[in-house]
Amino acid sequence: MSKKHEAIDRFAPIRLNGVLALAEHRVLWHLQNWANWQRTTGLELGVVMSDGVRGASDFDGMCRDMDRSNARTTDAVISDLPAGQKAAIYHRHLRAVFRFPRGNLYKLYTEAKLALALGLFRKHLI
Repeated sequence: MSKKHEAIDRFAPIRLNGVLALAEHRVLWHLQNWANWQRTTGLELGVVMSDGVRGASDFDGMCRDMDRSNARTTDAVISDLPAGQKAAIYHRHLRAVFRFPRGNLYKLYTEAKLALALGLFRKHLI
């Protein structure tokens, strides 16, 4: 297989119980991007264009805008998860501590990653 095809296959969806979903390494990338977004101050830099529309002035700016957009989409998918799975993600990626029992943390995190693989693919993230 050529290097070009190997690079494309990294982003190819997988079949998960007969349904297309994101591969685990893509889910982990989106979770890391989401965690980085969660830790920011909320200050969104960029060029303000007419009617309050933001636009990037260079390639790096476009990448930052896309990362923020992907993080917001990931946040929406995470917010739809059951409470235990959501707590497991917050614990693993944001070091949040929950003082009430929610079950086996490893099992909940694994289930959350599977749910995210399906949810992120449905939201057209790769």
